[in-house]
Amino acid sequence: MGSVILGALALGTACSPLQESPALPRPAAATPAGLATEKPAASRSAGPPAPEPRYPVLTPITPVQGRVVFLNEKLRFVIVDFTFHQLPQTGQQLGLYRGTTRIGQVRISGPFRGQTTVADVMSGEARVGDQVRED
Repeated sequence: MGSVILGALALGTACSPLQESPALPRPAAATPAGLATEKPAASRSAGPPAPEPRYPVLTPITPVQGRVVFLNEKLRFVIVDFTFHQLPQTGQQLGLYRGTTRIGQVRISGPFRGQTTVADVMSGEARVGDQVRED
């Protein structure tokens, strides 16, 4: 019984060698050098070409702003993530904020790795989640 079903499935899904799949393009015939080739059907159509879709170019204008993602209290440095914001310069001093209260200051020391960098804690006490931004 099982072999009859498998045989029927094999016959039902097999393609006839005489049928040509409409989804597959035919290979182009090779032409000798110097002879003109036929243009694709899309470029032969009469009338102006269809306009290309236009999308707005979004350039974020955000100040230097990041979040503390790692803290080493003993060596007094933090790793700051600046994803979706402008990256700071090496040596730049930024304020350290918890909510709206300024609690300290950090200095960007690098190295940069993608959107993250290392900053030395110059004053105050940092915690993971604190905001680092320009004053």
